[in-house]
Amino acid sequence: MILEYFTVQPYSLLFCGIFCLMIFLTTFQLSFQSKKCKKALCLVEISCSLFLVADCITYLYDGVPGVTARFIVYISNFLVFTLVELQLLFFNLFIIYVFMDTGRFSSVPKSLKICFLLPVAAIALIIISQFTGLYYSFDANNLYHRNSMYYISLVFPVMMMLIQIVFVVRYRELLTRRKILAITITMLFLVVSGILQFFMTGVAFNDYAAFLGCLNMFLMSILDQNETLIKSSHTDVQSGLPNVYGFIDIVDNIIKTCDITKYNSYYFDMIRMGHLNSIYGKTIGDEIIVKYARYIKSKIGRDECVGRLGGNYFVALIRCDHTDEFLKLLSDVPVVIKTLDNKMETIHISANAGITGFKSNKVNPGDYISYSAEALYYAKNVYKKAYVFFDENLQKEIDERKMLEEALSKAIENEEFITFYQPKVSTNANQLSGAEALIRWKHNGSLVPPDKFIPILEKNEKICLVDFWVLNQVCQDLKRWLDDGFTPMPVSVNFSRRHLGNPNLADEIVSTIERNDIPKSLIEIEITETIDEYSIDVLKNFVEKLQSKGIRAAIDDFGSGSSSLNLIHQIKFDVLKIDRELVDIENEIGRTLLTRTVELAQLLGMEVIAEGVETQKQVDFLKSVNCPHIQGFFFDKPLEKKEFENRLIKKSY
Repeated sequence: MILEYFTVQPYSLLFCGIFCLMIFLTTFQLSFQSKKCKKALCLVEISCSLFLVADCITYLYDGVPGVTARFIVYISNFLVFTLVELQLLFFNLFIIYVFMDTGRFSSVPKSLKICFLLPVAAIALIIISQFTGLYYSFDANNLYHRNSMYYISLVFPVMMMLIQIVFVVRYRELLTRRKILAITITMLFLVVSGILQFFMTGVAFNDYAAFLGCLNMFLMSILDQNETLIKSSHTDVQSGLPNVYGFIDIVDNIIKTCDITKYNSYYFDMIRMGHLNSIYGKTIGDEIIVKYARYIKSKIGRDECVGRLGGNYFVALIRCDHTDEFLKLLSDVPVVIKTLDNKMETIHISANAGITGFKSNKVNPGDYISYSAEALYYAKNVYKKAYVFFDENLQKEIDERKMLEEALSKAIENEEFITFYQPKVSTNANQLSGAEALIRWKHNGSLVPPDKFIPILEKNEKICLVDFWVLNQVCQDLKRWLDDGFTPMPVSVNFSRRHLGNPNLADEIVSTIERNDIPKSLIEIEITETIDEYSIDVLKNFVEKLQSKGIRAAIDDFGSGSSSLNLIHQIKFDVLKIDRELVDIENEIGRTLLTRTVELAQLLGMEVIAEGVETQKQVDFLKSVNCPHIQGFFFDKPLEKKEFENRLIKKSY
């Protein structure tokens, strides 16, 4: 009785065939992560549809007399047998692509190569059978009969399925549970139906197994697409690491299964990436980031994770007992690249990091990422260290900084900023030769040190507003001194590298100077050499535009960073200011470096100023190497406006 429900009926096969065709059309419209898998699955579905339709035609004309019916039944029956083998061949192709996409196999595995040969051999025997009656024959009434060798036709598919099952089981850890289940169920459908078909006639086991297998794989692909969309929204496309959402999900899972207090949260960024981009180009720069990410991932434990937030910024969750090991890793990551001239080069990347420990399992991962980000900010901009731990003392500093931020927002309105001038002295005449404008903040009756409020202004982008305020104050002072009969000296004004994102920066500087009606020769713009946020090309365009409008440009803090020589190689500055770190004459190396720096700048046609000069010994040495200008506490600390006016009267030291 049960078999009656499976008795072959043409309309049911036709329905299944049309359904498979609809599945094929739907799959064809889907966007797959792997185009090869999509192509193989489409081939499985269309071959299944044709197989079912062909079998429908076979049964419609089975036992129908006549020459036309005989021709149709011969062709359709041949297609049925052939399409069964082709389905299996395409299914094998799908399995190959699925496993190759995991990255484990660079070529077709040997065991699956055999699965290509079996269908080919089976199709060859089907062709022979078509002319010899090896598998089947039709009597005078066109009625189908199995022949003695029919059973061989089922041996090839079953062997193929068994080989595939063994392979899938062996490498099951490479695939998701859903894929393993879908592929295994499909193969079991086909194996069981093949065995049942072996013993029974007039029953559509193979047809329905093919249909169910096709439907099963289609549903798997739909669910996989949904999972892929979710995964892609939680994954950084470039590096393959989790993004912030994926990282938070991982941390949430660890919180549920482990003691999160045994872990530290890291927020770190690669040092010198702007410099590397300017040397090697953006394409190789992106390659460096990807290789860096993969190297970090390869060195952490299976119960730890690392994610990328974008750009040079990463997050990580690392066990507390691996802290020293991970910090050592962050201090030196070797990355091998192929340069534009096809040479292999190893670059060593270090990072700044902010670190936070988890205090309990009842935490919000997003909060701890924020804490680590704060610690990173302090490591880079305040303490100038490789890493900083977020603790109570740092929290206290952050709270104080927030209070300062609130006060800073009203500082300009309340006229709390003051412009100071630090003199520059000519070494030939020991006379005033210029000055640098420096900002000071008088808050609650006392001066707040610049290192307390400048980083805050840098972070919240208000530094741009303040820099123009200083420029305007300097222009007003210069205008008044000119009107009062003084002979003012050129004054340099610091402009943060944050301004470089403004394409109209040079025009706005010129507009400010012209609005105050002073000679452009009295203003000099200083830009620090550290320009990681922007490429050298951006800085070069700005400097050239300034110079074209008659304003001199200076490179500040030369020698304090890593991009100095590359900068002066690509950009022609008017003035080079040697950082206090290079004004070191206590050893032979320091004296040699300082001497050669002065010589190099003069050879390149740049005026030289040595900063941070504090001793007579330094002054004497700088004079001996023909450094024309000196700035530092040895001659004068930064002076308030009234004091500097007195210096304009008495220029000699």
